[in-house]
Amino acid sequence: MNPINSINPMNPTNMPALGRKIGFLGCLLLAGCAALAACEPAEREITLTVLDSGTQCGGPADGAGAEWIGRPDRLRQMPKRPAMPGSSQEYPWDPQVEGLLWIHMGTQPTGGYRLELAAPTAQVRNGVAVVQVRWREPAPGSFVTQALTSPCLLLKMPKAGIKRVDIKDQNDRLRLQVAPK
Repeated sequence: MNPINSINPMNPTNMPALGRKIGFLGCLLLAGCAALAACEPAEREITLTVLDSGTQCGGPADGAGAEWIGRPDRLRQMPKRPAMPGSSQEYPWDPQVEGLLWIHMGTQPTGGYRLELAAPTAQVRNGVAVVQVRWREPAPGSFVTQALTSPCLLLKMPKAGIKRVDIKDQNDRLRLQVAPK
């Protein structure tokens, strides 16, 4: 028998054998995905939700930073914000599938500093999520309040497949990086 005819789909006597081979290859593909824990696409888009933001968030005085919050007990250790009407430290999130990203500018010497989410989605490529923010600083010589501020932004995002989060500003400058724990 000619080996070419043994897999020729046009040969009606070989159709069951071809079907078994395709089925076997499909099973191998599924098993490979399961072995890798998940077959995540190389590039995808995830939705971000702003849970809180402000200019008096407390936090470290030694500069800007980002923290990944993956457990409710870690959220309770966060610096407390002053009581604001309608604000609550109980945020709607499911720690099994979501993480919180706390971005802060540290203590700033005046008003005019703030953080805003620039896009409601983040691009994820090869496990790296890129979060775009507006990193606002007062212009030199501008009139600002003479009070210490500590701007922050608290975001909720899916955590599946995220190995690192890059925080970039409106000029595409990398400001911070954090790895989910």
